[in-house]
Amino acid sequence: MEDEIQAGGAIPNMEALKELFEKVRKKLYYPPVEKFEVSEGESRFEFGRRLKLIIGKEEVKVFSRKALEGLFALNLNHWAKHPYDLKTILLEEYWLRDFEKRSEIRDIFDDLVSTLDLIFNRGIDEVIDYYHQAPIRGKHDVLIRAYLQRVSGEMLVDVNEDIERRVDELMKIDFLDLRKMRLRMNLIRFGKIIEDLIEGFQPQISVEDFSEEDLREALKEAAWELDEREFEDLCRFIGKKTSTVIKKPRKVWYMEKARNYSIYIQPRSRTGSLYPSEIREFEFDDKIEAFNPVDSYGKLIPGIAKKYVYEDFEGMVGGISDAVIVIDSSGSMMDPERGVSYAVLGAFVIARNYLENGARVGVVNFSNENLSLLPTRGDVVFDHLILYQGGGTHLDVDELKIYLDRLRTQPDLIMITDGGIENIDEVSEFISKLKSMTVIWIKKHVEGLKEFSERVERLKAMRGVEIFEVEDEKDIPSIAVRRFGDFYA
Repeated sequence: MEDEIQAGGAIPNMEALKELFEKVRKKLYYPPVEKFEVSEGESRFEFGRRLKLIIGKEEVKVFSRKALEGLFALNLNHWAKHPYDLKTILLEEYWLRDFEKRSEIRDIFDDLVSTLDLIFNRGIDEVIDYYHQAPIRGKHDVLIRAYLQRVSGEMLVDVNEDIERRVDELMKIDFLDLRKMRLRMNLIRFGKIIEDLIEGFQPQISVEDFSEEDLREALKEAAWELDEREFEDLCRFIGKKTSTVIKKPRKVWYMEKARNYSIYIQPRSRTGSLYPSEIREFEFDDKIEAFNPVDSYGKLIPGIAKKYVYEDFEGMVGGISDAVIVIDSSGSMMDPERGVSYAVLGAFVIARNYLENGARVGVVNFSNENLSLLPTRGDVVFDHLILYQGGGTHLDVDELKIYLDRLRTQPDLIMITDGGIENIDEVSEFISKLKSMTVIWIKKHVEGLKEFSERVERLKAMRGVEIFEVEDEKDIPSIAVRRFGDFYA
């Protein structure tokens, strides 16, 4: 194959190259990069929805078979090991945000991690042949080869005293420890050692090369690994480098965190049948089964279309009920814009799972006033859940009654509160008249108050009322999952 690949400076035999490419893919357990192309410029790996490996034409002409195998392996290992995906690239750029040459540092670091993994974990020593034959691109490249020379025992480059000192510093870094906190520390240490050596080097992978859709998806993935403030900072940082803007990063963070919790919601199951009890105007988020063609004159248009409203006397087997989340956003609750509100996170978990099961979700956000949203679908639900009023803890019972009267079916009612409601007696009396309600109660603010404990005990005794007492607000998402189904972390 050596003779087939090297063709005296001409473009090599592509079939032989493909055979070598597949050989390397096999060694790396077939990463999902099935094709490559030979092009002008340096070899590089292109991330995105379509993973693509570009091999430099000039490199292919002069490299030996082993060096080409090392070149294929080095680039393919960017997907197989590190940086693996766009999310990791964004995180590394963010962690290096205080460095002027952050993209160059990241690119060189990623190459080094990929190389070390090939040598020590996968036994692909051909990557050293690549470094033997690839041209040196600057002082930073001398340092990298001097380091590889030290760890592999292969003679790659002559070094001076300054390079030797820097290699000593690099030897203190465990490059193959890719845990988030260690990766962050290693990147920063690496940047301090190498940045002043970098000149005239263009990163192979640039954040600016990705589409806005790819960046948005990668940012959502990054939300799983960052706290809420870091995620906001990351969104702002990427927004300055690209045209990708996340308008409400805090809401996006809560939505992505809520994906950690997948719950099974039990459909309502009844026997018997449903009967149409009245006719109302058809709304476009209603199910088509409710459409009344006779009274609508066959026209499904606003102001004319009508629907049946069913009264479930004995009922029948039905789907997932709509949900209404009554959430306390008073001053005693955590402001989701200032810290992690596990009450809001729990509400996001419930809402997201109802929506994904085809149901609609309504919200009653209460503090000094009720800010209500009728059951619907879409982002507006989460806008109402994350809204923080920060006033007194008063639930307007009359408004809540009017709100529920407007609903055409009985929803699943879920209340999340710290329980310090000023008009708790009025609220308790109203709850007692409902068919069912689930209350998630953070009891730290009223714990020990005898009169409140007595009210809670009375509520527990009511038919259809289920109360979950939460000592630590952090338990709310798990409580929500336990109440509505099975937990899958």
